[in-house]
Formats: sequence, structure tokens, C-alpha cells
Amino acid sequence: MKVGFVTLIGRANAGKSTLLNHILKVPISSVSPREQTTRNRITGVFTKEDYQIVFLDTPGITNKKIKLKQLLNASAKGSMQMVDTIIYLIDSKKFFIDDEILSLLRASKKDVICLLNKVDLINKGKLLPMMEQLSQFEFIKEIIPISALKEKNLDEFLNTVNGYLSEGEFLYPPEYISGNPEKFIMAEIIKGAIFNNTNKELPYSAAVHVDLLEEKKHIIKIYANIYVERDSQKAIIIGKGGSKIKDIGIYSRKLLQDIFQKKFLIKLFVKVKKNWQKDEKFLKMLGYTE
Repeated sequence: MKVGFVTLIGRANAGKSTLLNHILKVPISSVSPREQTTRNRITGVFTKEDYQIVFLDTPGITNKKIKLKQLLNASAKGSMQMVDTIIYLIDSKKFFIDDEILSLLRASKKDVICLLNKVDLINKGKLLPMMEQLSQFEFIKEIIPISALKEKNLDEFLNTVNGYLSEGEFLYPPEYISGNPEKFIMAEIIKGAIFNNTNKELPYSAAVHVDLLEEKKHIIKIYANIYVERDSQKAIIIGKGGSKIKDIGIYSRKLLQDIFQKKFLIKLFVKVKKNWQKDEKFLKMLGYTE
């Protein structure tokens, strides 16, 4: 058997969470058209008969300097040191030679597999010049065009990663899809539901913390707080007559029931926590650590 750790690195909104979710066939990582919906390292576990890949999905690297953004960047960069192989994901629609990320990849001294994502959305004639530019970097060992959303070339990608794994026993039982605690996955799903059911007024301003989890034989009860920075944002999440918070709960419940194969009862509470993105103690409580 073979096993190994890999990390997904790339700019915000390159499609890292979409890739992980489609590989695992369940949405354990928040997906949204907005940047920076992944804020923690998400551990996804993919197991075949004879190999196991442990994925670290990381926040997209950004140049913004608010405290939360600094923690996101530290998380992404730090994960490079924790793994055997790095997966560098590029949005082919916005392709450019990214000197900042490439310098980090070179400094890591790890093998890099480069994925050109969203190739279903570009002119095929643009693909070869992109690959030729990337092939100049000696640390990039493989370049694979994919579409994470359409699941194009994902089997080729997984087979390629298998070639970089080491011999060893599986780290997780074959039925595992994540090494994250259940509360973490639940908060991540609720956070994704918020981003997918609200307007652009909430790009970074919502955080989720699962305060209480009651698990019974046939049902799981979740009591979770949604934190925002302003009363106006609280009103957006609640919606007219509570319509929006109801939609968020329904959306979350469906995804969680698909993942855990149990019924869910979700109680959501919206609270205002001003400037929470700059509050180090609060960020640590949410699990955002350097």
C-alpha cells in the first residue's frame, strides 16, 4: 500500500475546494463564487484499494493585510512544509506567471504537480502556451489540464499523485473522508450555505462556530452561532421574516445529511461581534491559527 500528504495551493477562487469536493464526492469544504471561503486547512482523505491520499485544502493566498488575511496566508504557506507533494492549482481563465507563489514553491523544495483548472472555459489554443511557460520551472514535475467542476481528467490527476506516494500503511480507515472533527465540518458546511444564500455584502464578515452537538441514534442536533460585524449584516442573514436564515438552515441540513447519512436538526443564532477579524483571541476560538 502507498500513502502520502499533499496540499492544494493557489490564488483565491482557483477552485481548490471544488476539486477536493469532487474527488471525495461529498462537499466537506465550502464552495462559493466569492474568494476566501476556505479559511482553515481542510483535511480530505481519498482512499483506493492500494493507496491513500490525505489532502490539505488551504485558504487562497491573497495580498490583503487584515489580521484574518494574514492568518489565512500563514496557513496556506505553512501547509507546504507539512506535506510530501504540493498541488498548485491555477485558474486558466486568469492565467499569469505568479512570481509570489512560484517563489514559495521553489523555496519549499517539494515536488509540485500543477493543475490548470477550468480548461472547459477557455479556448483550447491557449492551453499549450500556458503549459510551455510553466514547464520552464524545474520544480514543477507534472502539468495536467483539468476541470474540477466537470470532473475532467481527475482520474489522471489521482493516478499521477499515486506515483509520488510512499509505501506505508493507511493513516485513516478506508471509510474516512476527512480527518477534521465533526464540529469543524459542520461549521464549514453552514459557512458555505451562508455564502451561497446571501449577497455580496458578506464577503468575509461571517464566521460560524458550532457551540453544541447532540448526537442520537437517528438524528444529530446542531446549535451554531453565526457571527457578523454589523447589525446590517445580521439583518441580511436573518432576512425578511426570517426567510434567509431558514434557507441557510435548509441548505446546510441537506448537505450534512448527504455527508453523515443521518437526519439533522439545525438551530442557528446570529450574533454581532464587532471587528472580530482583528480579535486574536476570538480568531483562535474559531480555529484560525498560524
